[in-house]
Amino acid sequence: MNKKSCSFIAYIDESGDIGIKPEKGGSSQWFGLAAFIVRANQDIQLVEYKRKIVTTCKLGTPDIHMKEIKNEDKRRYIASCVANFDSRCVVVLSNKKSLYNQGVFLTKDSYYQYMCRYLLERITNCCAGWHDNSNPDGNGKVKIVFATRGGMDYDALKSYLYTLKDSPAVNEKIEKQKLPKIKWDVIDIDEVQNIPAEKRVGLQFADVLSYSFFKAVNKNDYHMVNTEYCVFFMPRMYSCENRIWHNGVTVVNVSQIENDRPAELEQLFRQNINKARLKKQPDNREALGNFAKIEKWKKK
Repeated sequence: MNKKSCSFIAYIDESGDIGIKPEKGGSSQWFGLAAFIVRANQDIQLVEYKRKIVTTCKLGTPDIHMKEIKNEDKRRYIASCVANFDSRCVVVLSNKKSLYNQGVFLTKDSYYQYMCRYLLERITNCCAGWHDNSNPDGNGKVKIVFATRGGMDYDALKSYLYTLKDSPAVNEKIEKQKLPKIKWDVIDIDEVQNIPAEKRVGLQFADVLSYSFFKAVNKNDYHMVNTEYCVFFMPRMYSCENRIWHNGVTVVNVSQIENDRPAELEQLFRQNINKARLKKQPDNREALGNFAKIEKWKKK
């Protein structure tokens, strides 16, 4: 009997950096991890989909990296296109000032691992709910693929995950505090991968997602944030009991200082998602058809 392949692939990228002294400058105040989750049998469609985006925007490069795209109209268009692809999205954000002031994290790796736990809790719960009788392809598991980050010890990350999975003390604490649990039957820790972003389109789409939410919390030089990109993804965000906030969008260890709270983002995503909006999202064939319409319009 042939072994079934995974049902989903979760592509994970980050925004900001994990410098531990944001108040001293040279390090972003916010850090975020984003997961762009697709059905494994639709993963191949990402290649053609990205090619259409790159061609339409005339990026001059085969890859998409939002930070390097200077034209705001192109960034906005790319975010809207990526949000149109049939996917589920999960974002975890952290105000580093509120975390490091507690003196909990002594290393960058321990902070990154902490953020990954929050992300994987939501990824696995999302995929467990997405894999139902109407969509039974694969074995119900999700493959985790990180965009390679220099200096990150991915073997240490796997060891951390095994500790979370097997430690009675950790699991007792989770039970006691009624924290969300990672659904271990949905992932295979040994299969966790890290791949350079230019090698997988899904990682470049995760970059678009993470950039969109980072802009919504990290203030620019004029102390302003920009939520217009992340709004495109609202219908794609993982929701539980019709709620996105704390599920598809999570801010961990929120600062009690009002100026450090993500007020605009919270206002957008605390409201219950309208399920009808999800139903109106175009499938991938419709989304690809939109590129043809744009090309026709540009030639007029």
